[in-house]
Amino acid sequence: MRSSDDYLAEGSLVLGGGAALLLQLAHPTVGHAVAAYSGFMSDPMRRLRHTLGYVYAIALGTPEVAATAAAAVDRAHAGIPGARDAEPQLWVAATLYEVGMRVHDALSPPLADAVADEVYAVSGRFGTSLQVPPELWPATRAEFAGYWERMLPALAVGEEARALAAAILRPARGTVPWWVRAALPSGGS
Repeated sequence: MRSSDDYLAEGSLVLGGGAALLLQLAHPTVGHAVAAYSGFMSDPMRRLRHTLGYVYAIALGTPEVAATAAAAVDRAHAGIPGARDAEPQLWVAATLYEVGMRVHDALSPPLADAVADEVYAVSGRFGTSLQVPPELWPATRAEFAGYWERMLPALAVGEEARALAAAILRPARGTVPWWVRAALPSGGS
């Protein structure tokens, strides 16, 4: 693999999207905001399209495209308690990086260190393009690993997150295409 663009093109982020979302929901602020303010349960594919659109605009788009995508997310988050706070946004960006890399490593040979560092730097922009100050994104992959380990015990899967997780794993009929339903545990029933 030659660059972070190649990593993004391979689809690890897409394949790991459900796992990243479940981890995001385990953050109490994120889980509550999604439960209280999102139409996710009635239209999960919309959330997927918007998230992937943002990720690919930030990672692969021109500076203008990235700024437009970040502004759209900021507008969507306006008025939602905690949605524009740096710490929950850092966690969301962290899940995208961590899960994407885990999926990649499970399916492909490890990235060369230079490419892994590039992927890490690009992944930081998922948060720093919003309200995460650049100094809050851990400076190195090793520092990120420490951040990740510190965050895991702070997660709390409450009732709201459980209900959302159930909607992810067993979406209502007609809310996702058949091929998504077929990929879910027990065929998504």
